Amino acid sequence: MKRSIRLQRFLGSIVLLCAMVLWAAPLEADDCVDWPKALTWDDFKGDVPKPVQKTEDELNAAKEKLKALQAEEASLEKTKDEKTKERKALLDRRDVELNGKKGKARDPIYATYDPQTEALRIEIEKLDGEIEGKKTEIKEAETKLDTASEAYSKADLAGTVAKLVVGPPTPGECGKINGYPVKAQFCRNSSYATAGAKKSPALLPHEQLHFDIAEQHARALAKKIKEKVDKYNKAIDELDRCNLAAEARKVKQGALEEELKRDVIAATREERLSSKKDQDAYDTESDHGNNQEGQDKWSKDVSDALKPAPAK
Repeated sequence: MKRSIRLQRFLGSIVLLCAMVLWAAPLEADDCVDWPKALTWDDFKGDVPKPVQKTEDELNAAKEKLKALQAEEASLEKTKDEKTKERKALLDRRDVELNGKKGKARDPIYATYDPQTEALRIEIEKLDGEIEGKKTEIKEAETKLDTASEAYSKADLAGTVAKLVVGPPTPGECGKINGYPVKAQFCRNSSYATAGAKKSPALLPHEQLHFDIAEQHARALAKKIKEKVDKYNKAIDELDRCNLAAEARKVKQGALEEELKRDVIAATREERLSSKKDQDAYDTESDHGNNQEGQDKWSKDVSDALKPAPAK
């Protein structure tokens, strides 16, 4: 029975250790930087998700297709205009030859059977058909562009990965703990931005605020962890006053340490979920930076939350 209990405690310690590693391990491998930092688009080094890139590629392709069709229509219109002027000049010259005076009524039979003017007439009619066909293609291309633009407006053109990181505890005297370092980090290799996003002057401040929201939650987490550490240190003081035997004190302190680890892990998990909820709400209410009223509201609220507390 005692062996089973010891085994359970050992396995429990292993689970706690693994959990601590998951949330306390440094993130240098992801090229992360600590808050505060003014982000630039050069900080967004991650690969753009394929669905997002596809959306931007489809929009660009739709724009290029429409532009090409409009250029082709303009070229056809220009050619038609040139052919029309050429035919008119030819008919005017024929009028002079036939009637001796420019501007008199044309002989329809003569004009119809003249090889040059007839060839031009046929060519102009053909151009009219091609122009009408091109107009139809342009309308279809405009519809596709509208669809692509709508999908593009809903896509996450940039993605900020900002994490709450809790470091290992700083040991104090007599078994006490001075605290756990808590910080918000922006992860360059996991954060991305499309080429189109980098042309938007409003989008970078939007992404910066995601980082600032993470710092807001890092401070909230630090406060929660401090409360847990204070509780632990108070319990250590109580142990000192109890004058327990060394072995008994060691067991009691070990139990307190395990409890603190669980509390810190739970607080970290809870605050990360809260941060994720706020990040999603921010994107929704600001429409990813497209809704200026929502963007301004979040900017003010977060800025106020990050201001230093007034001196007492």
